[in-house]
Amino acid sequence: MRRGLSSERIAQGLLRRMGFRIIESHKRIQIGEAQVAEVDMIVESPEGTLYCVEVKAGKVGVNDVRQAHGNAALLKLQPLLICKGFADKAAEVVSKELGVKVLELPEFYHILSPEELESIVREAFRSVLEEYGLSPISSFEDLTPEEVKALKAIASTKSLEEACKILGLDEGAISDFLRNLRAKGFLKSMKGYEGLRIQAKNLLAHLSLKERLDRIEERLAHIEACLEALRRGAS
Repeated sequence: MRRGLSSERIAQGLLRRMGFRIIESHKRIQIGEAQVAEVDMIVESPEGTLYCVEVKAGKVGVNDVRQAHGNAALLKLQPLLICKGFADKAAEVVSKELGVKVLELPEFYHILSPEELESIVREAFRSVLEEYGLSPISSFEDLTPEEVKALKAIASTKSLEEACKILGLDEGAISDFLRNLRAKGFLKSMKGYEGLRIQAKNLLAHLSLKERLDRIEERLAHIEACLEALRRGAS
């Protein structure tokens, strides 16, 4: 799993270096009420072409190529595979037949300068902070009490089912909360409940710290007002 996430971050850095724009990560494909698949990225090329991107840590086989083509077809986008080459000749033939564009990672490793490598590392580090909710949050004004309650339930449980029981809601209702929190920029899309739980914990920690700082500021303002009143009385 760590290897896969690392490959995704490297791929994002390479795509940006080539002029691509990352539109969305971990895009879920919905058909009606069912989630049928998830793709690693949606990107836009310098020419304006939209690609559905699958990133593989190693070499790809025929099934990987078919999966990339199928997911892209569902989203009506062009398929793009980023990997370390083909596992066999059959995979290469199928990719050409289906029109799956393939970027092989080794082609780019040797042309990276130290400065470019540093840029990719910095971007990866920033991505990790954002992914786990560790980046600074400028405002909590849009966070509702119901959303805070949902975050607390997620932070204290090990599964979505447990959180549903605590809140007395179904999964659809919690999914709505999460969708709103992502839309507001409080949460990032990622795979697995554990990652969501870490984000919820960090967000609640930020919120708790802000509330404490607000109380301190209020007390300081009160103390300053009292001192000012005493100064006026003494004069």
